[in-house]
Amino acid sequence: MNKHPDHHFENAKKRHERYFKKLAYGVGIAFILIATYQIFMHFHERAENTARLIGIIEKNRAQQAIIPTLSLMKELDDDQFWAIMDYYQDKAYQLEAPLLFEVARRYAAKPDWGQAQFWLFWGRFKLSYDAARCSASEEATAWHRWFDDYYANPVQRQINELIASQRGPDSFKQVQEETKGSLERVLRFEALYDQVRFPRYFCSLINQPYQADPAYIPYRQWQQVRRRLRQNAAMFILNDTSSNDEPVADDLGVTPPASSAE
Repeated sequence: MNKHPDHHFENAKKRHERYFKKLAYGVGIAFILIATYQIFMHFHERAENTARLIGIIEKNRAQQAIIPTLSLMKELDDDQFWAIMDYYQDKAYQLEAPLLFEVARRYAAKPDWGQAQFWLFWGRFKLSYDAARCSASEEATAWHRWFDDYYANPVQRQINELIASQRGPDSFKQVQEETKGSLERVLRFEALYDQVRFPRYFCSLINQPYQADPAYIPYRQWQQVRRRLRQNAAMFILNDTSSNDEPVADDLGVTPPASSAE
């Protein structure tokens, strides 16, 4: 007679335990589903935002609006910027030179001075190539200098500071070799592609505020310009000097480093 209440109590206890287990499982599954949905929506919104930004950049590039494009890219946070660069990874050779300076600046901020130096040199090579193909050489030189002063040179100063902080005063030879390595990488990278795209964005700047069509040097001269730029880079790599012992000027914004004995 006394076992009956205990039996009912045990059965009720088991039922409650099963109920709470099911409830806990249900709450857990609901939490996982909600978290999964939130993660999905986060990446979906991020992908949509990246696609929207790429659309703006491509529209600006098509309209030769490179300076507004550069301003937009400079305003992006790191996640947005590198998500966009994932898209351009296999198209980086097509990017206009000023945009490459922003890539270099981002690498310098990581900090990764080796990558920053490569993208800076590649941007300067392309900028020199673009400027040299505009028929108005004096105006092109002025714009070339402007892009150097406002975009390329600040990145070069960042890189110099990184080198000074990471390498120290006793690593001159190592830094020199790594700099040459960056230039060799530029020449290998440049050789993979036919640089036949018209520098419309650059030569159009010369005609501002007028809407005249940009003018270029004859197409047959383009390869001469390209060879000269490559030769200048190669002379730096070889640490060559001119007959009057002055450092060889080049179009990448670098000159042969002084020897350690100086």
